[in-house]
Amino acid sequence: MLLFAPALVAGVGCSADSGSANDDGATRDAPIDVVPARDTTRDGAPAVERSPSTDTTNDAAARDVTRDGPAADATTDGPPPPPADATVDADATVDTAPPPDATVDSPPPPPIKAYRLNDLTLADPHVYYNNCSTDLTWIFNSNMSGAILNDRDNDGLLDFSYVLVIRPFSLAIGQQGDVEIARADCVSQSKCTRTLSSQPALSKAPVTNYSGMTCLTTTVGGTNVASHPVIEPPGFCFVSQPRDLQLTVNKVPIKLRDAQIAAHYGPKGDVLYDGLLRGFLTQADAANTVLPPDFPISLLRGRTLESILCATGANSDADVHSTYGAGWWMFFNFIGGKLSYTEI
Repeated sequence: MLLFAPALVAGVGCSADSGSANDDGATRDAPIDVVPARDTTRDGAPAVERSPSTDTTNDAAARDVTRDGPAADATTDGPPPPPADATVDADATVDTAPPPDATVDSPPPPPIKAYRLNDLTLADPHVYYNNCSTDLTWIFNSNMSGAILNDRDNDGLLDFSYVLVIRPFSLAIGQQGDVEIARADCVSQSKCTRTLSSQPALSKAPVTNYSGMTCLTTTVGGTNVASHPVIEPPGFCFVSQPRDLQLTVNKVPIKLRDAQIAAHYGPKGDVLYDGLLRGFLTQADAANTVLPPDFPISLLRGRTLESILCATGANSDADVHSTYGAGWWMFFNFIGGKLSYTEI
């Protein structure tokens, strides 16, 4: 409520003892208290003098005064609100976010190392003819080597190529990446291209690097299961965990259970020596595999794989797997050559 004092002289109010006599009877001006006019403003605005009103209502609305906040047309320290017809850009971006067309650098691909199997030899069991009396293993291996090293059909590619790919590759001791075995198109022993869509990995398994020990042997469950000499890879070497693998050699598909791959690293890991591929062929799978019409040893065409592997007699190479039963542990030795390798 605003109160108004009676009219003052030039805005100066007088005290109750404004005049008093001194000792000599003269009147002496007493000190005058100056009372400032009552500030009837808010926020420092100059006072507006108005006459008293008979309207003594306390209705804030009647006096256009709000209690809950600033007046509707008051401004605050923040930015003004947008106009009623303002539009907001839905595609607007915050400064901290990358623009929509920004590209983020991808991390580099993991290092890989690839090797071509420039030599692959069946070490055990041996291949026989005439009721296990005639050993034809050397012919079997000779034909396989010819396909690996030559382009006999003149199509610009070596006839038979397998590659080993380790990714990510490292020579550190302990478990590393995975090793894959796959087919590839090779124009030479040192340059291959692999089309991933049509040449997938035939097997993929984690590998472990070791030093000072043999990575893979012919001993399974404490028993030597090889009847013929087999090269075993010494350390510094790697070995894969067991996986199933269907390997095609001399155009014959051979299904191997618990297959493992191991090899000794050459200098800087660029080549592989004393490689060994080991896996178990069941007697049932061998009996169901027929040698094709273009099998390189003509007198064995049309026979079953079981019929050329000895399971009885003096030349028997038969074994027993703790899970899969009767069959043969098969051992292939190989050399992995340094390779210029491309995947598409």
